[in-house]
This record gives sequence, C-alpha cells and structure tokens, in this order.
Amino acid sequence: MTDKPVQTAEIISLFPTSILVIQYKENFKKEFKFIKNLAWDPQQLTGVFRSSDTYLMQHSALRKLKEFFQLGLETYCHQVLGTKSKLTITQAWVQRNIKTSFTHAHMHPNSIVSGVFYFKNNNHTGIAFDKTNVDRFSLLKYKTTRLNGETFTLYPKTGDLVLFPSNLIHSVPINPKEEDRYCLSFNSFCFGELGNMVDSTHLIINKV
Repeated sequence: MTDKPVQTAEIISLFPTSILVIQYKENFKKEFKFIKNLAWDPQQLTGVFRSSDTYLMQHSALRKLKEFFQLGLETYCHQVLGTKSKLTITQAWVQRNIKTSFTHAHMHPNSIVSGVFYFKNNNHTGIAFDKTNVDRFSLLKYKTTRLNGETFTLYPKTGDLVLFPSNLIHSVPINPKEEDRYCLSFNSFCFGELGNMVDSTHLIINKV
C-alpha cells in the first residue's frame, strides 16, 4: 500500500482547530521568582501543586506578563477568530508539577480561549491535545497525520505562550524528572457586546 495519490488532488481542511504559540522575548526572572514564592494547594489525584491564588493577573508583579498575554489574545482574535471583540483574562493560576505528578485530561468551561505560559520547561515536556468530537466510523489506518489523528502533542519551550480554544481537551504527562515544572494557565471571556441583532445572537454582558 502506498500513500502516494493516484492523481493530483487538493486537500481542503475545513473548520480546523487552531493553536497559537508565541515566544516571550523579555527576561522574566523576577516574575518567576514571584510565582515560586506563592502559597500552594496540593491536588491529591494528580500530585500537582496549584497556586492558592487563582487571580494572579491582579498582581502588579506580573503586569508585564499580563500585557503580553492580552496581546496574545488579541492576536488570536484577529488571526484565528477574525473578530475585533476583546477577550479579557478572568482566572489565572500556576501549576507546579513535581516528580511523578501529571495533569489529567480536561477542558476549561466558562472560557473562550485558554492559555498556558511556560516559566520552566527546559526538557520540552509536551502538552497533549485530544480530538473533541468522536468519529462515527473507525477505519484501519496505515498512517497517522494531523488530519486523521486522535491526539497531538505540542512541545513548548521555556517562555512560550500557548493559546487554544477552551473546549479543547488537553493533558500533561507524568513528570519523570527531579526538577519541578512551572506553568501559568489562564482563562478568558468576552465582556460587552456579543453577536449581532440581524442574526438574533445579540448579547451584552457587563463585567461586575
């Protein structure tokens, strides 16, 4: 069996799920020191430690990162969603993955676009994204690609910001290293005017 086409063909990918990766170019040693000194709550099932404070963007010590995250959301809105609507960061927290800990498969309800910023990921530990919709039929595959795969693993670098739709299922594998992994996650939502009156989708949400 060969994967070469019998004749010239064009593949058109409709309605793709888009992940945006942006590298933070500035030094963030001070911000990293700040988050390492946070109070932590252990997550019993996964072994992960999560910051007790889940509204970290309210701290002035993380102001520059917040500006970078907001710029990333604006880029996602413009390049992926094709909208001038503004997304605002709601909750933001840090996860510290110690040795043998992991993050289970999950999605983020009550959010439009979620983000993960990697303070320390020198070993390029991946984040796995799983296909949300289930195929009606399962055919035997002789090759796996991004078009037919059930999962995709991204390997971010230290300083990378990864943005993705909040309903996309994702997980992080077990940390086999002695060194802790640190990443900051956040959710976002659109406050103000959504949709339009012509399509009967008009909605105004005021931020309290």
